[in-house]
Amino acid sequence: MSKKSRFNMSAEVRALLKANNNISGPEVYEALCQKTTGQKINKNSCGVAFANARKKMGLTRKSKKKIGSDNNSRRGAKSTATATDTISLSALRCARELLVRTNGDVSVAAAVLREVKALQDS
Repeated sequence: MSKKSRFNMSAEVRALLKANNNISGPEVYEALCQKTTGQKINKNSCGVAFANARKKMGLTRKSKKKIGSDNNSRRGAKSTATATDTISLSALRCARELLVRTNGDVSVAAAVLREVKALQDS
């Protein structure tokens, strides 16, 4: 049967965090090793106690923005709005009808649109 020790790792970790809440996990492990020379401390158990103590005390690290979380940034493409994003379906149908009435001649259709614009501005 093992001998029960009076060492409480969680309490020691909490005390270190209360003294300095910016301390890191490896620093806590080193401080505990120096403080308790006769006690053997498992590094992984110390890390778990450190994480649990930080969680219970409400201490959280600042989250870093993930680089490349956007699909466009991974591909290197810039996100640009296309003409179809801003033009309604009814406007496209009207443009198609205009091209049908001008027998597909884009220059005539553009001239008609300029005349309509001039009428609208006056």
